[in-house]
Amino acid sequence: MGCRCDCPVQRHHCRSDQYYEPGSCRCLCQDQARRNTCILSGMQWDPVNCMCICPMASWRVCSTGYIFDFTQSCQCVPTSTTASMGLLVAVIVLMSCLVVTVAGGVFMYRRQTGVFRPRSRRNTLAAAGKAGSDGGRSSASSLAAKNVDSGAFDDDLMKEAARLT
Repeated sequence: MGCRCDCPVQRHHCRSDQYYEPGSCRCLCQDQARRNTCILSGMQWDPVNCMCICPMASWRVCSTGYIFDFTQSCQCVPTSTTASMGLLVAVIVLMSCLVVTVAGGVFMYRRQTGVFRPRSRRNTLAAAGKAGSDGGRSSASSLAAKNVDSGAFDDDLMKEAARLT
C-alpha cells in the first residue's frame, strides 16, 4: 500500500451552491455573506449543507407531536406546522378534485342527466321480460308488460304476475 498525493474530494463532489478549493482539497460554500450573517447572529454555520443552523447546545429532544426546528426558531414546534410544500399541494389538488366531482354530481342531478337520468318503468319491465323469457316466465312478463302498456298498475294484476313466476 503506497502513499497517494491526490485529494479524495474532487470538483464533481461539490454541489451547485459550492465551489471546489484545490488548495484545501474540499468543497466550500459560495455564499460567504450568508455564512457571516449566520455566525454574527449567534447561529452555527453548517459547511456541508451550506445553511445556518441552531447551535448544538440548544438542541433538545421534543415530546410526541413536536419536532425541533434546527433552522429558524431553535425550539420545539408542532409537527403540523412543518408539512412539506409537496404535501400541501397534494391536499389542495385532492380537495379541488372532490369539489369538482361533487359539483358535477349536483349539476347532473339537477339536469337529470347521466346516472341521474330517469328510467321509465316500461323499459325496466320490458328488459325483465326479455331476460326472463324461459321456463314459463314469459307469461308473467307479458302480463306485466301489458299492464305497463295500459298505463294502469292494478295491484291484483301485479300479484297474479308474481304468482306465475
